[in-house]
Amino acid sequence: MHTNYHFLISFLFSLLFLLVSSTTLLANDGSFYAQGGNLIPLKETRIQMAKEVLTLEQDGDYMHVSVDFTFYNPDDTRELLVGFVTPPAGGDVTEKEQAHPQVSDYIVLMNGEQLSYNIHRLEQTGFKSPSDEDMLNESDFVYHSKMVFQPGNNQVQHRYTFRGGSSVLSQHDFSYRLTTCKMWAGGAIGDFTLNIKMEDNSFYTVNHSFLENKQPADWYFTHPQAGRVAQEICYMDTRAVKQINGTLQFKAQHFSPDYDLEISILGPHFEVAFWMPESQTNPFKDFLPPLLYDEEIDIEEIGKLNKRQLWLYRNYLFAKYGHNFNNKELAAIFGRCTWYIPNTHRLDVSPLFTDQERNLIRSIQEAEKKFK
Repeated sequence: MHTNYHFLISFLFSLLFLLVSSTTLLANDGSFYAQGGNLIPLKETRIQMAKEVLTLEQDGDYMHVSVDFTFYNPDDTRELLVGFVTPPAGGDVTEKEQAHPQVSDYIVLMNGEQLSYNIHRLEQTGFKSPSDEDMLNESDFVYHSKMVFQPGNNQVQHRYTFRGGSSVLSQHDFSYRLTTCKMWAGGAIGDFTLNIKMEDNSFYTVNHSFLENKQPADWYFTHPQAGRVAQEICYMDTRAVKQINGTLQFKAQHFSPDYDLEISILGPHFEVAFWMPESQTNPFKDFLPPLLYDEEIDIEEIGKLNKRQLWLYRNYLFAKYGHNFNNKELAAIFGRCTWYIPNTHRLDVSPLFTDQERNLIRSIQEAEKKFK
């Protein structure tokens, strides 16, 4: 059996984890529940995917998916069997979770009419991918509907929610199958827009490129102060994103992706390695700031840091809230961090600190006294 879907999480210090495939997962390394994906025809067709506006909105462990399609039918009225495919859950999940697709609130509207659907394993449908057999797997779940395409443009709205996965390196992993668009006529989306709305103040990674030639994806925020996207690869063909709020967007014409969309929210401490692109010297690489996420302050761990590390750690707490540094060295260091967005309108960020952060700064300052 071909393994159709590799949910690849590659992070930190050259450690490569094969997190998910449609059929297997390394025990206890993580869990995979579902992924998003395009509607695909369950037979050859001349109908084209003229336009797709894909919006992904995170809600904790879940991703809400909203897709608006425009399909163009050059022929007379045609009826096709069209499916939405998602792999079964795998890894550190229960048998009950594996037995049912981890998708909810599923709805498809075509030209304003809600369609009924059935759910089967792919092996039960007898369908094989007409363009690439490795794209799908017999154990996948298929939501399939009969769709009547009128001559010309047809509007389809697709809505559902799926549960993301996780690994030892990431808190959340969300994937969306873009490559199945090649199964429609022309093998491409004529006009593609992707909107990503992660939770406020998120730090995550996205694809550096969707193409085999590694042409960089043109990511940008719809509002300049909403976030920052690394311009260089931070690790293993991913780019780091700091999203304060708003929407991360990608647009393309005649879009024919070779790779699917992968979004990962890094786990505690691991994001430190992604704070700067691979080409930059990361001053945080040789030490993990203690208590970055921990609830209790460990004075002993703080005491192990040297003078420069304490200085960096203390100023990191200001940088994370957008403090605009007058110190040129600090401005240069944090200016290279993918998450740093200086706020020139706020002179004092200290009111934004949590009580824990205030206590942490006092502990760092106390430790710094021994170097004076």
